[in-house]
Amino acid sequence: MTSPPTKQRVQQRCVFYLSGFDPRGGRYYHSLYQKEALLRPAEAISHLEAGRRTFSDGTLCWAVTSTQKKSTHHEHQNQAPTTQTESFTARTGSSVAQIESSTTHIKPCVTQTELSTTNTEFNFLSWDDIVRKHWPTGRLKHWLAYLQQTTTYLLGGFFGKPWLFGPQSKDALLPAAGLLFFPNILIVGTLLAMVLSACLTFGLMLQAAQPAWLAGLVSLLPAWGFWSWAHRYEASHDLGWIMRSYAFTARQSKGEVPELEARLTDFAQQLIARARQNRDDEILVIGHSSGAVMAVAVMARALALCPELPSLKAKLGLLTLGQCLPMLGWLPGANTFRAELRTLAHAKGLFWVDISAPSDRCCVAMLDPYTVCSVEPAPNQQGSQFLAVNPLFHEVFADQSYHALKKNAFQLHFQYLKAPPAAGAFDYFDISAGDLSLTDRFSGQILLPLPKDFKAQTYLRLNPDLKLSETEALHHYRQHGARENRAYRLVLPADFDAVTYLMLNQDVAAAKIDAEVHYVQHGQFENRRYQ
Repeated sequence: MTSPPTKQRVQQRCVFYLSGFDPRGGRYYHSLYQKEALLRPAEAISHLEAGRRTFSDGTLCWAVTSTQKKSTHHEHQNQAPTTQTESFTARTGSSVAQIESSTTHIKPCVTQTELSTTNTEFNFLSWDDIVRKHWPTGRLKHWLAYLQQTTTYLLGGFFGKPWLFGPQSKDALLPAAGLLFFPNILIVGTLLAMVLSACLTFGLMLQAAQPAWLAGLVSLLPAWGFWSWAHRYEASHDLGWIMRSYAFTARQSKGEVPELEARLTDFAQQLIARARQNRDDEILVIGHSSGAVMAVAVMARALALCPELPSLKAKLGLLTLGQCLPMLGWLPGANTFRAELRTLAHAKGLFWVDISAPSDRCCVAMLDPYTVCSVEPAPNQQGSQFLAVNPLFHEVFADQSYHALKKNAFQLHFQYLKAPPAAGAFDYFDISAGDLSLTDRFSGQILLPLPKDFKAQTYLRLNPDLKLSETEALHHYRQHGARENRAYRLVLPADFDAVTYLMLNQDVAAAKIDAEVHYVQHGQFENRRYQ
């Protein structure tokens, strides 16, 4: 088995960050990063210091210094070295071999701890001015704008899309589609309740022989009550932000936001200019929420304008957090976006990691965006690498805190950018500013292709140390077994008979070992008889 590639520590990184559909600009996100970096748990791998915000060529940016400890061994030759031959056990895949090694011992060996430093430059790619321009103020105005844009989703067959995929994909897609549809119920229900309650009150007042003017005034009271309730409900559940975001996405799909298209191309040019400086070990584009759509567009346009981008010094990484790409990719007019996804799919040298939680109703988690958006991947694995990761929020929060977090969709959707209460599988700050590139940090989790002749039962028989279900065995082989060269098929002689093998090899029978497995793993190499 070939040894894994050496992980090179990142000394200099450049991050291009794109926020979601949010009128708050770079000042807010810089303050959030500074504050949350200080709230990381004490057992975090690295120590971060986020500097003050500055402006470079009109782009708001800030520097982050990450310090992590690494162990080193220093050998002192204060006595003559001795050479001896020893044997040790080495595990190669699923087999164990004895290896003779001639080693030179120099004593004593002192272990010390050194500090490794990574410098990261965060560049906030601002489009919040465009968001504010398309942020209707006044509840009635933004309600009407939302209802108008909802027709784009209805006429485009958006709400039928989740049913075209398998059960697992459908379960992941339905919450986001449902969150889009629910405000329509709120709006229409509120307006109907206002009209009906006003009419009913007006009729009752007239029956009570009250003057028409007084009946009209009183009938406004229940209508105002429903209107106020809807306002409180929308604010407490952050539905106004969600509704405006979906309406903007519909306009984007129809090409009604030309200023955004020009801005994204400008961002791509910034990325190319930085890469050509050959200053960085890694260039990382990060997009959160609907900013993931923008991050995809920026990376795709940079690759289209500069095809040699992956061959430059800096490793290219694309990190999306809480992505909702199908919300745009499913719309009929989103041909430009689907073409950008196709560019990424064929971009060899690009590593894309999406970190989205299944419990986050504002995102589409654990799905391949190429497949979901009907984009064919590159043939023979010649394109980019994509990995979907679950941040496992439930493992770092106490049960009560996690249940409270899930109730607030907006707060959970922003948890990706916040410090976890305890060290866990996901640390946004270590990924964005730590000493490992996105590729080195996550490439070991990429699922390798499953052989056509793979059978889970056979894999588990040949690897009895794996106490897994058949479904888990499929995932284990793709993530670990293939890299460990674990056996997955029984290659037996045509005339092999298990009963005869056990009769001729009583020690195997006495040990109650699977005859076929024993022959494949040991018997054929020991020239054991089987007939």
